[in-house]
Amino acid sequence: MRLDVRCSIECCGIHALKASPVLIQIWAESVGKEKTTAALNQARGILALLSETKELLSCAFLNYREHGEIQRAEFQEFLRELIAALEACA
Repeated sequence: MRLDVRCSIECCGIHALKASPVLIQIWAESVGKEKTTAALNQARGILALLSETKELLSCAFLNYREHGEIQRAEFQEFLRELIAALEACA
């Protein structure tokens, strides 16, 4: 799934990503319901983890490293948008 529409993940990390419902719908149609549901469950799991722990988190794939609550809130908002778009497709 290509979500880095503003820049590249390598350059801007989470700020390069956009959970575009149209792009996610195209992706979901191309991979099928099983992979879409798996992606939805993974996004929900990450969002739950963010709620359960106060430890600073990082994700090498997204070039994401928390430095505090502002980054966490931005990541949570991105995940909520992604989950909403995936739910519409699942």
